[in-house]
Amino acid sequence: MREIAARLLLLGGGLLVAVLGTELVLRVVHGRTRQELLVPSGLFRWDPRLGWAGLPGAAGVSHYFGHPVHYTINSHGLRDDETAYAKPADVFRMVVVGDSDTFGEGIPVERHFTRLLEGYFRNLEVLNLGVSGYGIDQELLALQLEGVRYQPDVVLALVLHYGSHRHMHSVRFGKAKPRFVRGPEGLVLVNSPVPDPYAPAPVTDRSLPARLDRKLRHRSRLYARFFPGPAAAPPPADPEPDAAFEAEVHALGREIFREMQGSAAAHGARFLLITKQPRIAASVDGTGIPVLDLRAALDNPFFHLDEPAGHPNEAANGVIAREIARFLTERAWIPAAHRRGA
Repeated sequence: MREIAARLLLLGGGLLVAVLGTELVLRVVHGRTRQELLVPSGLFRWDPRLGWAGLPGAAGVSHYFGHPVHYTINSHGLRDDETAYAKPADVFRMVVVGDSDTFGEGIPVERHFTRLLEGYFRNLEVLNLGVSGYGIDQELLALQLEGVRYQPDVVLALVLHYGSHRHMHSVRFGKAKPRFVRGPEGLVLVNSPVPDPYAPAPVTDRSLPARLDRKLRHRSRLYARFFPGPAAAPPPADPEPDAAFEAEVHALGREIFREMQGSAAAHGARFLLITKQPRIAASVDGTGIPVLDLRAALDNPFFHLDEPAGHPNEAANGVIAREIARFLTERAWIPAAHRRGA
């Protein structure tokens, strides 16, 4: 009898060690997977006004390309140095809105175009408001909610593409976001405030087995893998783009850019749209919105990071900075006191 009990105890101990070992492996593998993402997900938070935004004080390192790229988020939620909202009297200031190209995925901050642009001038501050995954609707809101607080002299919108038609949808990348629709009197904001994805779902079954199941799925990756619970309803499929849809993509985009320009002007700043897509540039013809066309400057196969999104690499960031500096100098948007050699 004692021998049987000892065997059962040994078997139970072995099973416990195996379970705990598997749980540990799942946690370590999960952690490594997240660290190897192009941008660590812990850099962002849910935001009821924008959908998501930089998490103040967050930091992370990506080894996606085989070398470390460090990301830090300042106290205002930007991938940038700490900068006060109040602008010093001797400083010329720009803010840049955009998506992952502006955020600088895969690019060390010291080689990002916003930092390189500062080097062409004296006492110039360029603030990076870019956030991965943003549509131009979120970029407009970021400008209105945060960007104008920095008292910019120039507002730049880097829009290299309309990837996944983000400004046409209220959900992108599995996350809810605000969007604008065109109304009789201008843009109308919808899906705002954005629902909290972390709000607990209503609990209908409060029995002991159901409570235990929910707790185990929350606490154990091993349990959650084998007993994942009821599957969430899949999001509705995007409609197939057709000519009418594409026309609305650019018509709505034009109105959003006009609103960006108006928001900048209301705070004493000029506005510049920067793109390499001819249809985006053509969509604002006749609106008075200045456009910097990067098609020729970026027409080089060696200017892309070696990953599916094709973000501008370090060399391309240098070209973007140089082209912006050239435009601003030729148009005399930068006062002579801030030009090097002046």
